[in-house]
Amino acid sequence: MSNDIYVVKDLNSHKEYLIPAVKQFIKEISIEEKKIVIEPIEGLIE
Repeated sequence: MSNDIYVVKDLNSHKEYLIPAVKQFIKEISIEEKKIVIEPIEGLIE
């Protein structure tokens, strides 16, 4: 079994981050605001 992965781009640094789409990281999703709030573990975004 595998999970989806979100590709997140930093508009300032142009870096891409891969965020696993699991409840542990995803705290809020707002389709209306086109926003996903995450709580990354240490080292996930550097």
